[in-house]
Amino acid sequence: MAEREGSGVARSAQHAVYVLPHAPHVIERFLAPALDRVTPDAESTQLLVITPDGDTALAIAEAARLLSDRSAAPIVPITGAARGSRLLAARVVPAVAATPSTLVALLRASAIKLANVKGVIIVWADEMFVAREDEQLEVVLAEVPKEASRIVVTEQMTAQVEALVERHLRRAHRAEAVADDEVPPPALPVRYVTTTTSTRAATLRRLLDELDPPSVIVLATEGRAADEARQAVAALGYEGEASVRVTAEPPQEQAALVVLYDLPASAADLAKVAAAEPMQVVALVAPRQVPALRRLTSGAVEPLDVSPTAAKARARDERVRAALRAELQAGFPAREVMALEPLIAEFDGLEIAAAALRLMERERSEARAQRVEAPRVADRAAPPARGGDEAFTRVFLSIGERDGVRPGDLVGAITGEVGITSDRIGKLDIRESHTVADIAASVAPTVVEKMNGVSLKGRRLAVRIDDRPAPRAHEGRREGGREGGRDAKRSGPREGGRGGFGDRPRGGPREGGRGGFGDRGRDRPGRDSAGREGRPSREGRPPRGPGRDRAGAPDRRPPRGGEERPRARAGWSDRPDEGRVPRATHEREEWSDRADRVRNARRPRRDEA
Repeated sequence: MAEREGSGVARSAQHAVYVLPHAPHVIERFLAPALDRVTPDAESTQLLVITPDGDTALAIAEAARLLSDRSAAPIVPITGAARGSRLLAARVVPAVAATPSTLVALLRASAIKLANVKGVIIVWADEMFVAREDEQLEVVLAEVPKEASRIVVTEQMTAQVEALVERHLRRAHRAEAVADDEVPPPALPVRYVTTTTSTRAATLRRLLDELDPPSVIVLATEGRAADEARQAVAALGYEGEASVRVTAEPPQEQAALVVLYDLPASAADLAKVAAAEPMQVVALVAPRQVPALRRLTSGAVEPLDVSPTAAKARARDERVRAALRAELQAGFPAREVMALEPLIAEFDGLEIAAAALRLMERERSEARAQRVEAPRVADRAAPPARGGDEAFTRVFLSIGERDGVRPGDLVGAITGEVGITSDRIGKLDIRESHTVADIAASVAPTVVEKMNGVSLKGRRLAVRIDDRPAPRAHEGRREGGREGGRDAKRSGPREGGRGGFGDRPRGGPREGGRGGFGDRGRDRPGRDSAGREGRPSREGRPPRGPGRDRAGAPDRRPPRGGEERPRARAGWSDRPDEGRVPRATHEREEWSDRADRVRNARRPRRDEA
């Protein structure tokens, strides 16, 4: 391998352009000169390495650590803007490796300052245009001082990279790596497994478990990669065995499997691998290295999936083939052949078998889905056990009679919004301005969550668990629903009137008069204040009026202040048939009865609804 425009160009403060393959072992060529110009005790960021992705930033930081003998990492990779902001605020970072998008986010947050940057390295610039990071790259370069040196590393000198060099690297020296001998790409079929630098060892283990080859040669040209591969092979129990070994040179003998642990530097190195005529070659590459792998070989390049999901799919296919093999060995399927024979004139036999397999798998999938759905449907359809088995929770809803809501409206809204059946709803206590509903305890939190904010009768509901104690039996409630609906209120005497006073049924005697006093019969003799009989009943008394005392006799006391005494005290009624009763009681009952008549007249009957 030779290099045009030797490496001494990069050690100066001038601009430089490198055309190198995207491989870890070439990072040292452009990174080492830039690290020499970084001061460890700098008070600001001096070197900026711009990468196309976070994995490349990690690879750059790891290579810088191996190149430097400092205790602290010379380059800090920043793969997230939030974490990078906290890191940069905690201490001064002399060199940073990050993507253009991450750097733009740090600049907008004022987490990083580029005023003192002395050098910028744009690593594999051609991939930044593929990743659509070119606009963010221009924003970052606009913040870098003009006197800072710039290095561009690219795998291919595309037109977009040429335009970038012309804008930001005027009169840049070019250091282009070329092969010593123009060796054409070998016709070697290669399969690849996409991985990352941090997961290559685990991918190698899955690859050996999946393929189980009798002999393996792991080709790792980079020193760090070779050490990592040896540790992975030793962990699998192959330490000291000749059948599985790790080498840095292309193999000379034939092997059942050759694993390219890192990407070869050139087509000549891959041609040496092909000369050993391995049975199969698998490359462990990053997704961004797949185009470079295709350029290194003229043979077929196909992906290989060794993930656990793919392994399960292959195991399922193997079970299907085993079942078909057993069925064919059990005897000739004469009836099935006669059923499929008309299709042989139109389709190939393998196509017919594949269609039959597709139908079988579809039926299995539907049956499996039905088995999974059956318990859910049964759980939804099963009514909750009444009594002590199913507990109910009181739920408050901010809608009541004045909003015109009916029990059917509430039941329909709850079942429609929450997706439960009506048997999970118990009594509905519809009051003037709100409703208290009994909901099954298992679905009450869901009802509160999904019914909050729902509009019903033009009102947005506020729903919450009602933690107040339940009302006592003697407290009158207007209930809706199946049990104790509103119609029950109209058909009999009310159990407790308004304001705590008893209410008699219309047309019959009162069961407890107003103010808590009973009602005396007409023929019962009156009693005095001591409880003695002999006091004349109200019917026999003279009518009360101005100038008379409580017994109806003329009042001979002179009026106070010379004024005529009023007819009765304010706020009291002097009805002869009812005695002295607070007037507010009469007005309250009159307005309540009138409101009931108006409300009942507007409410349709149950048979009409």
